Amino acid sequence: MSNLTTKTTEKSNLTLAFEQVENLKLNLTLDEKIFLNNVLCNLATEQFSKGLNTANEIHNKYNNL
Repeated sequence: MSNLTTKTTEKSNLTLAFEQVENLKLNLTLDEKIFLNNVLCNLATEQFSKGLNTANEIHNKYNNL
């Protein structure tokens, strides 16, 4: 198979975080897993929002030139 037909997809930091939690084998209850997932999702949303705000600031700065 040539390099032209090989497709690789990098995992997101959020996916890696979920995998790391699973690898810990914490034997969490369903409610605990849901709570932990919510924490990770909230962190991911906050990081996304920060990045989006930064991108908007950059866009607005150069859009007004």
